[in-house]
Amino acid sequence: MDVNFFLSHAGYVLCIVLLVIILKTAATSVAALITGNNLRISLHSALILSQIGEFSFVLAVSALTLKLISSEAYQYFLSSAIITMLLTPLLVVYAPALSSWVTSRKFIARRGSLHTHGTLGSAREVRTDHVIIVGFGINGKNLALVLKELEVQYVILEMNSQTMIKYRKEGEPIYYGDGTSQEILHKLNIARARVIVICISDPSATRKIVLTARKMNPDLYILVRTRFLSEVEDLLAIGADEVIPEEFETSIELFSRVLKFYHMPISMIGQYAERFRKDHYQMFIRGETPKRLFQNTIALMPHIDYMSYVIEKDSPIAGKTLREIAMHEKTGALAVAVKRGNKTIHGVRADFRLHEGDIIFLIGDKTSLEETDTLFFKGR
Repeated sequence: MDVNFFLSHAGYVLCIVLLVIILKTAATSVAALITGNNLRISLHSALILSQIGEFSFVLAVSALTLKLISSEAYQYFLSSAIITMLLTPLLVVYAPALSSWVTSRKFIARRGSLHTHGTLGSAREVRTDHVIIVGFGINGKNLALVLKELEVQYVILEMNSQTMIKYRKEGEPIYYGDGTSQEILHKLNIARARVIVICISDPSATRKIVLTARKMNPDLYILVRTRFLSEVEDLLAIGADEVIPEEFETSIELFSRVLKFYHMPISMIGQYAERFRKDHYQMFIRGETPKRLFQNTIALMPHIDYMSYVIEKDSPIAGKTLREIAMHEKTGALAVAVKRGNKTIHGVRADFRLHEGDIIFLIGDKTSLEETDTLFFKGR
């Protein structure tokens, strides 16, 4: 790029840049609309793709070599292409807000509502005290399965027209539309809904839905699934009741599985998970984790299923003997050892009395071990 050429022809170059962005945004928006996307997503995508792509450099160099274009024309192209590429990060940052602002204009919003009128016409009439599921990916589908099993009314809003058609044929109460639209949420009777669950991967749209939903129904319980922990505080600040970050819950599931593999007591795993959620990773305090308690347990009993429990203060078996508990008779599981403080007691007898804080080790098959939960915890 000839910087002197750019500086002396800056006005013309900037006009070309503006023209390219407008034309490419318009063309890409039309292509995205044809493939079934709504206007906001189409415009959002088009703005991000509005720069001159790098393959154009190859074509320009070939054209210059074959004398199909002049050196001056080549410099106009090169300057314009580089400027559009330099603008791309800004377009990526501001595309969500700009596309939302454009599509929220009354005339455009009215035109967009005509597209969804047919599919949303009956939604408001048949749902009250219901759950609104925004996004029908794996999270939305699993939630719908549970709600259906529990006979809780729900309605689904999905932006993929093919997904909407497919699951509408299967009898799901699913509708096509953009959850950022106040009119569409109104058609879903959000004013009389109990819960809205937002399960989409568009951070800007998620924010807009939270703000709109809270404004339309102050008593609505808003649950949001997001990808990153860094988004949690912002979403809570603008009106979400609960935010579940995927990376955070995945990390909890990972360490829970590892601790379970090493037969850490289930109650202790649950306590760590709860502290993890509460303290955001600042959970481990020196001296509180029994670091050596479960070392080499895999080597000790490689072919036997076993489990361990901490006898908690309110446990129904605290203070009772193994004979009084009758664990083997009730579940088939057998107690083989108890750790009390720094001492491990092997081959515990029927008259052995369990105290608060003891860790008891059990062996048995999978079913019998699962049934022991009812003995160790109240209300199970």
